Amino acid sequence: MRLLAGGCRAARVAATAVVVVAAALAAACGMGESAAYQAYKTFVGAVVRGDCDTLYAMAEQEALAYVDGHCKRRSIVLMGKTIDLGSPASNLASIRPHSTPFNDPISLERTIESETRSPDSKSIDLVVLEKSYQRRGSVREPSWLRRHTVSARLHNGQWKLTRFREEILRDYGGEEAARQSAAEKQGK
Repeated sequence: MRLLAGGCRAARVAATAVVVVAAALAAACGMGESAAYQAYKTFVGAVVRGDCDTLYAMAEQEALAYVDGHCKRRSIVLMGKTIDLGSPASNLASIRPHSTPFNDPISLERTIESETRSPDSKSIDLVVLEKSYQRRGSVREPSWLRRHTVSARLHNGQWKLTRFREEILRDYGGEEAARQSAAEKQGK
């Protein structure tokens, strides 16, 4: 009887170890995230890094308009001279190398508001709430609250974004600037 009790205890310990290892693997591997959501995260990461090659490779249909707006170079003519302004993507890419652990311009928290699959599971509509933070010294402050509405479809084994819409719900930095401006006006 004693041998049986010891064997049961060892089995419980082994089962607990398996559950702990499985939970750790799930956390590390992102289990529970659909392949379409992972494609969305790759796309948004490419936006932040200014990686236009990845954006163009992942975008189709309506999403191409977003990528064009982010990646196409812009210029203005001033007093007869054309001045190259670059693209939003190249401007973002030039900022990133200057970030440090104490001034990392972007950290994100995402919440999936909805994920709707087509009956054949070859297309998915996602609505994701994204809150961006900016680190100032040792303080992490919110900077933006956005909602991304995304459509993705499986094409030749790869998820492509067919629609990407970004809606800014709150600009924390803009609110701070407005408060400072109002305070300066009151002081005058």
